[in-house]
Amino acid sequence: MPVTLDIDWDHAHQLYNQGMKMPQIAKLLGAKPNTISAHAKRHGWAQRRMRATQAVAEVVQSIVISHPKTVQQRAEKWVEREINRVEKITDVLDSVPIPTNITALREHVEVSAMNGKYGRSTFGLDQQGTNIQVNIGMSGQLSSVEPVIDVEPVPGTVPSTEPDPT
Repeated sequence: MPVTLDIDWDHAHQLYNQGMKMPQIAKLLGAKPNTISAHAKRHGWAQRRMRATQAVAEVVQSIVISHPKTVQQRAEKWVEREINRVEKITDVLDSVPIPTNITALREHVEVSAMNGKYGRSTFGLDQQGTNIQVNIGMSGQLSSVEPVIDVEPVPGTVPSTEPDPT
């Protein structure tokens, strides 16, 4: 007579659908990998996941067809939205007084740094191979310095005019 296993199969199936591998599921649930694999095969987990993936792909395709924008137009719209988001966050940060409490100051600096990193990513300034260094001086409540934007090639890098051999 087969041994009854105390395995939460619904949970195992959820983990599988989230992309977890059979050995990981087995280890997490305290079972043997072959036990999980056999159950998954017997109950058609792979086929169900494939049908769900196909259904999502069909929905995405229908959205793309019903909204005939080019990928370029969608990308431009996305970049525009992200630029607006970065500018709004920067405006809020500029309007907030610099905290005098060390904890609040750390939080302010952390949010500013995250926004700066997000902005550099949005504008493509953090990508390798751009050979551009951007120095931005910002005015705020700490000084009366006007913003200075200096864009120049990074020292030691020369943009190549020859095609990439790879």
